[in-house]
Amino acid sequence: MLKYFDVDYLDAMLVEGNGTYGRMNGEPLYAIGSTDYYLCVNIQRPDFLAALNTAQEQLALEEPNYLYLLNVKYHPATISSRAFSPAETAWLEANTTLRVGYLNHYLPYSDTDDSGKVTGLVGELVAEMLERLGLNDLQADYRAYDNYDDMIADLNQKKIDVAFPVGGGLFFGETSGINMSNGVISSRTELVCKGTYKEAALASIAVNQNNRMQYYYVKEHFPETEIQFYQSTEECLEAVMSGRAQGTLMNGMRAGSILKNRRYRQLIQRPLPYEDIHSFGVRIGNEGLLKLLNRGLNVVGEDQGSKLAYKYMEGLYSYTAFDMLMDNQWVIALAVALAALMAAVFFGRESRRARERMFHVTASLAEAIDAKDAYTKGHSGRVAEYSREIARRCGYGKKGQDEIYMMGLLHDVGKIGVSDAVINKPGRLTDEEFAQIKKHPSTGGRILENIQEMPSLAKGARWHHERYDGRGYPDGLAGNEIPEESRIIAVADAYDAMSSSRSYRKAMSQESVRGEIEKGRGTQFDPRFADIMLDMIDEDKDYKMRDNPGEID
Repeated sequence: MLKYFDVDYLDAMLVEGNGTYGRMNGEPLYAIGSTDYYLCVNIQRPDFLAALNTAQEQLALEEPNYLYLLNVKYHPATISSRAFSPAETAWLEANTTLRVGYLNHYLPYSDTDDSGKVTGLVGELVAEMLERLGLNDLQADYRAYDNYDDMIADLNQKKIDVAFPVGGGLFFGETSGINMSNGVISSRTELVCKGTYKEAALASIAVNQNNRMQYYYVKEHFPETEIQFYQSTEECLEAVMSGRAQGTLMNGMRAGSILKNRRYRQLIQRPLPYEDIHSFGVRIGNEGLLKLLNRGLNVVGEDQGSKLAYKYMEGLYSYTAFDMLMDNQWVIALAVALAALMAAVFFGRESRRARERMFHVTASLAEAIDAKDAYTKGHSGRVAEYSREIARRCGYGKKGQDEIYMMGLLHDVGKIGVSDAVINKPGRLTDEEFAQIKKHPSTGGRILENIQEMPSLAKGARWHHERYDGRGYPDGLAGNEIPEESRIIAVADAYDAMSSSRSYRKAMSQESVRGEIEKGRGTQFDPRFADIMLDMIDEDKDYKMRDNPGEID
């Protein structure tokens, strides 16, 4: 029958919609019914029939759109999908080119590559829509815009037929003189801010004035918040970092990749509960083209926009050799410092000048380690001072006091292997993030054990988080299994941690710190060294120990 229809022997025929895949020479007139299809099994296999029915029921529950997606995948250009309405047919007859305007510098959605051609999902999506609809003679012509308002102005002046992406909802769309297609892609919007965030206290938002969609979003969801306009996404982020604005908004598909840039490591992102939908835009009244676009989106499937977008997310930011160098500067500094330390020991282990060089290099290295955490400047030095004082009160000689001082300076050296984002995270750590933190003692131990001239250095790094009751890490040592120097550093480290402000809490009062150490006596801490620390706290009547650890009496 199809053969006779193709040679014009038949004027009309009755066909199944999905059975006309690829036929370009017909137009459907009426839908007069539907056809059901079944899986059939041998009459001798009722067990197999029951299994198939059960599987279909389960599939319908777990993946209700499965058959629809298969239909879209394998029969995208059926005669039914090209049943153009009179308005669509009229537009196609009047146009041989589809003029598409797109927003520049907006990957993964749209941008211009180095050769001046369109890139991003828009180019691939439009081409696929035209192909699936059988509109191979309709040529797409692209024009880039650096400003959203300029793109919409040209759309209304009929210089382009389609604008992408557009957003802001029906109200702002109609105000701009455009109708929006069905959603091409949707994602969460991310609020990017510095430090902690309270929505009720958000006083100002930085907005890219070249992206009107961002402005519409703020006006709808943050109507009372002051809007500060900047020329680009980068300027908005800089405004947040400098404190000029309390936050900015970023499309969820763009935020994660852009914020990989190490310049923005101080910023945090919080997903907002509102969807950000990007669509095609056409002039109000251009019914035929709007219907064609919606038809094309239905044919390619609602997930196609997201699939294409992921291909272009890498173009937002690439991890460069410079980033690698900067992110690992602590490793480089450590290598240089340790080399200097070993050289000092090797060339003059017993001389006073060599000892002074060792202290100087070790102190510089400790400062580099502490600099990873903006809240713990001087932490290693204070722990070293407290440890030396505890050792002195225990009867250690000058050499022993100096050794435990250096162990205290380097007790956190393993933190060079922990991400800055984890160390400076203001909120509660996830299990995975805490697992990263718990690796720093063993990492530090491995680094320092290579210094054969001072093997004791590794003790403070590896075992300062062991507990007297055996419930610490990384090795679960208990009591006297833990080296004495490590037990001393453990109580000194705990005191300074509690009496210092951290990214996740403020410094505790001296009374609270004392109570925690007393509570941990015999469980977390060696009772002997806990008692010495309690005596030091009790003697510190003017609370000078925290600010001037070298002045402990």
